[in-house]
Amino acid sequence: RGEGAERLGKRDLCSEEGDFSLPMGIYQQKGIESLYAEGTRGSMFTKDQLNTIRIWGTFTPASGDAFTYINGDTYTKQTNEEFTTPEVYLWPGSGTLKFDAFANLPDNVTINNENSVVTSITYTAPTDVANQKDIIYASASVSGDYGQAVPLTFEHILAAVNFKVGTIAHG
Repeated sequence: RGEGAERLGKRDLCSEEGDFSLPMGIYQQKGIESLYAEGTRGSMFTKDQLNTIRIWGTFTPASGDAFTYINGDTYTKQTNEEFTTPEVYLWPGSGTLKFDAFANLPDNVTINNENSVVTSITYTAPTDVANQKDIIYASASVSGDYGQAVPLTFEHILAAVNFKVGTIAHG
């Protein structure tokens, strides 16, 4: 864990025979700047590198079931800093439209949907640090017949996994 990491919880890892358990703390560190030694993680993706994003949009009408309205389309940054797609989407009407946006996605990422809602991603990071990607994600929901640009704030979601081992029994 990095300095200032927030502790999210504690779990015990048990042996297959159940004869001992290994306590494990679960921490979350937001931001990856200067926390780890050079060469131990992929490079950080920055705002200046953000030229395309992929969007999934889930629309939930006031009455009825949610459905996928935008299915992983690629949006490209324009000179006015807004992102657009060649396909024109009209606002689907009254209800809630949830946007899930990803950038810097590697080719082998699978976006998992459950009932038309993005629930998780599946990805195996390469062992070669130079090929590891800093995936970023943003989400926004708007209600009503909104009909205008939707602001997105991106965060790093898959930048680094770091193991720090201390002195503990059976550790």
